[in-house]
Amino acid sequence: MPGLPEHPKPQAEEGGAPEQCGAAVQHRLPEYNPGMASPLIVVRDLRVAYGAKVAVENVSFEVNAGEILGYLGPNGAVKSSTVKVLCGMNAPTSGSVTVCGFDVAKDPLEVKRRLGYVPESGALYESLTVEEHLLLIGRLYRLGDAEILDRARRY
Repeated sequence: MPGLPEHPKPQAEEGGAPEQCGAAVQHRLPEYNPGMASPLIVVRDLRVAYGAKVAVENVSFEVNAGEILGYLGPNGAVKSSTVKVLCGMNAPTSGSVTVCGFDVAKDPLEVKRRLGYVPESGALYESLTVEEHLLLIGRLYRLGDAEILDRARRY
């Protein structure tokens, strides 16, 4: 885009191709200082199981202020399950995940306030009613329940 500085394309570390299952590609933006302590995202020994099926096993990584992280891999390579835990949509079976210092298992609403997530299959939580979804989104914007429901009735 005109007027925006060009940044070098992210490269995989030597010996690690981005196409590999669960490979992470990180790139540091020059002169970026959001004023927050690093790291902003910390994933430690994450494990996600759905019954007897283990979807994520022993995943750990950090994302510091000013970094862009690409989490790459083929279908079934733990990406979606990891991201759903990061966003507070699913709870980890074990391990820990923090975003801006907030634990996703203990404070998922604060995590949701700090992340933007575009899911691959729509932006609605399938387990929520329409009213529950509106309340969730309104609360993310720090609106009171009465105002959320009033706005919903007006529109």
